[in-house]
Amino acid sequence: MPLRRRQFLKNSINTVAAGLVFPTLIPADALGLGKRPAPSNRITLGLIGAGWGLGTAGKFLRFSETQLTGVCDVDAIRAKNAAVAIQRYRPDSQITIFSDFREMLAKKSLDAVIIATPDHWHGPMCIAAARAGVDIYAEAPLSRNPVEGRAIVKTVHLHGRIFQCGLTHRSSHEWDHAVKIAKNGVLGNITHIEIGALPTPAYPTRKPAPDALRIPKHLNYDAWVGPARWHDYDPRFIPHYWRWVSAFGGGELASSTFHYVDSALRGIAMEHSGPSIISGTAQFATFPPYDVELTYNSQLTFQNGIQMQISTEFPRGVKYIGDRGWLHVSDASTNTPLLHASSPEILQSTENDPPISPVDHWQDFLDSIKHRRNPRAPAEPAHRAATITQLAHTAMLLGRRLHWNPNTETISNDANASALLSPDYRQPWSI
Repeated sequence: MPLRRRQFLKNSINTVAAGLVFPTLIPADALGLGKRPAPSNRITLGLIGAGWGLGTAGKFLRFSETQLTGVCDVDAIRAKNAAVAIQRYRPDSQITIFSDFREMLAKKSLDAVIIATPDHWHGPMCIAAARAGVDIYAEAPLSRNPVEGRAIVKTVHLHGRIFQCGLTHRSSHEWDHAVKIAKNGVLGNITHIEIGALPTPAYPTRKPAPDALRIPKHLNYDAWVGPARWHDYDPRFIPHYWRWVSAFGGGELASSTFHYVDSALRGIAMEHSGPSIISGTAQFATFPPYDVELTYNSQLTFQNGIQMQISTEFPRGVKYIGDRGWLHVSDASTNTPLLHASSPEILQSTENDPPISPVDHWQDFLDSIKHRRNPRAPAEPAHRAATITQLAHTAMLLGRRLHWNPNTETISNDANASALLSPDYRQPWSI
């Protein structure tokens, strides 16, 4: 008798918001996907982080082969609202609400988990999920420091888990096209890469009234801070502006720029390596609790001589510069074309190649679970891209040039920088 799907998935471990609106979705039947599979043949998902994560859950619930059985959030109101929204979309859902992610991961019926918390929780939760034998979809960025990122990669591999990072550019036809052009020699030898990064947007500086500094009863704030350096509760960074506080996030450098860095590394075939020299300057926020880069300019040199510059002064996106021309790729939300180049011939160079098939980033994760294969955005390249943003931040923060060994993932010339790039978890948390 053949193995049922869930039995196969479990056996494979031994071998390899308050006020949030649920996204408008078209039911699977209306999309022609047929009737929903029996419960034993569906991929059961758990959601950790019911703010941004509710939208991500909606991406998965488009598919009839999924069912979401649990929601975890340290904000009781946010968790309840998310569960209600999911049940409205899927009336047959039975959602269990958790306040502690470890209780969710202990459920034997769970196949995969969506981790959509603030950045400082990504490392401990990804590692805990892998150890629990659960596959992982984690929003970007991967981690807050290289040691944490490497631990995620090792643990995912050790426990044979499928891991997909929210690097959705990897499933974009235009970004894939740009990477292909950069790799196939049309630009000649690539010598420089310019990454146009977003500056940190404006943030509220007016201090809250004393009453607003009281921790809401529905929020377990100690659990929200978790392993991060302690900051007293402030309604300005919960739930909105935590990214601008370095204990919890890394501003736009660690957020949007992380995606561009990943695409740049793919185009020069360095997604499993990294730079050797890093320097830069930045203007940092000076109004507490905000302390991340507002504008920044970082220079990185790779061992093969390629120069990468990350700057908020460049047009948004990635520009590959070779000795035969250049190619720029950007997001559709900008005013520039998605792809433009120094000559029409560069864009036409792949016209006779087989077309790049469009990929749904979330379906790709589900297919990878079923077939036990690497998805489009596995842990290793996500770790390498995150490491570059973390090295750039550290060099700009200290105002010193850093020498990095991408093979040993160590800094050779600055003990203080090395300390900043290692976890400093608040007790009792560890990895």
